[in-house]
Amino acid sequence: MSGYQIFSGSSNQALSDRIGEYLSKPLGRMILKVDDDGEIMPEVIENVSRQEVFLIQSIGTCNKRSINDYFVELLFMINVMKQSSVVGINIVIPYFGYFKQKRKEASNISTPAKLLANILRDTGVQHVITLDSKSKVNDLFDCPVENLFARQVLLDAIRDRIISKRKAGQEVVIVSPDKNGLKLAEGYAKRLSTGLAIVNLRLSLTAKKEKMELLGDVKDKVVVILKDIINSAVSLCDVATFLKEQGAKEVHACVVHPVFSGKSVKLINDSVVKSVVVTDTIPLTDKAKKCPKIHQESIAKILAEGIQRVYRGDSLKSLY
Repeated sequence: MSGYQIFSGSSNQALSDRIGEYLSKPLGRMILKVDDDGEIMPEVIENVSRQEVFLIQSIGTCNKRSINDYFVELLFMINVMKQSSVVGINIVIPYFGYFKQKRKEASNISTPAKLLANILRDTGVQHVITLDSKSKVNDLFDCPVENLFARQVLLDAIRDRIISKRKAGQEVVIVSPDKNGLKLAEGYAKRLSTGLAIVNLRLSLTAKKEKMELLGDVKDKVVVILKDIINSAVSLCDVATFLKEQGAKEVHACVVHPVFSGKSVKLINDSVVKSVVVTDTIPLTDKAKKCPKIHQESIAKILAEGIQRVYRGDSLKSLY
């Protein structure tokens, strides 16, 4: 094998460092210069000729830069690697904001996610690793895609932070906040040997708006809401309030992608939600870091395993 190197974009340096530590492999040196007018000029300070490279970049708004800034930065990183005569370029995108958009069914209009996937394809990317992408990400790319899951990290967090700290005799219930997340919630409930409930949204013809109804029992129980992403936090807090009204003793949440836009952190602070466990696919905002209810767990091990197996050509089945 020719060997491989890992490089980090500027969106999520802390996660990249953790991945390197897990693999006992220092990150490759790259300078990402940004001029006063915003132009990005990457420069590789390594000999990567005849090497395979993995480029890590979260595509989301963080560190006071926009989602589009980080996408363009990734394109320039790919380009400078091609100019350096690497043998293969793989990209690791822990979070890709555009992937969360719903697909347009029965339409010839391409979604932004498909457009950006086509741009990445045309750069010559040979493999993509992402995490808990909501859309059918495999359909977006013509190259192999590994859509890994943060499940094991969140399962361990639920055991350590919630189940182990409950009062004697208290039951725990995993809750899906909508019908789309039921399959995921069922998997968590089975692995944790807990109860299961779903909050179903039903259109009220009289009020002409959606009304929540509970399928399952949460009375006097510790409940854990599962979500793939937390953005405005409005829906999470609404569901949490509803569950408390149904008799839940405590309401917690486990979320993969911590976007935390707008006034989301304040909403959580003022809500009935007792704790929110998130991963580090995106760096926490300054406000989120200061919130005592928010706890971050790392998915570095999962992505590091994915990188290692892709390089070796091993199966990633156990990471799904």
